[in-house]
Amino acid sequence: MKKTILGIAALTILAVVAMAAENTGWNNCKPGSWVKLKTTSDTSVAGHTTSMTIETKQTLVSKTADKAVVETETTMMGNTTKTKAEIPLTSNAKATTTQNPAKMGSETITVAGKTLKCKTAEVQSEANGMKTNTKSWMSDDVPGMIVKSVSTSTGSMSSKVTMELVDFKAQ
Repeated sequence: MKKTILGIAALTILAVVAMAAENTGWNNCKPGSWVKLKTTSDTSVAGHTTSMTIETKQTLVSKTADKAVVETETTMMGNTTKTKAEIPLTSNAKATTTQNPAKMGSETITVAGKTLKCKTAEVQSEANGMKTNTKSWMSDDVPGMIVKSVSTSTGSMSSKVTMELVDFKAQ
């Protein structure tokens, strides 16, 4: 199940790259900006269903012209871990796919009691007998850009993973 959640996170990251290769979501933020996300997953395999909740807080610790240092605190199954990562503030990455390109759009949604104008990306993928559909909502107003992501998978197992903004402070 951890692989499923990591796969969903990878699809969400691809959606971010597809929407804004020159904006990492931390470009316009000052140190002290933060975002809290909650991820819930329900996975069914052979009639057995497992549910999991992951809470994440990302905080911009420092920033230079070239990179941001973001501390991530993740709580899963009662265990909390902290990591720091350097994130380049510019990217030469381009969304390239010959199969199932992302369907881009825009929507205004209300999350965490705030109405946000979002860019959307819908991605479909298929691997190892699994079909996955992911829709992500991103906003330049939110540190890290992630507002919401919903992914459903079918095949040898079925799953639904929802990542949603809980709160944020952009400085």
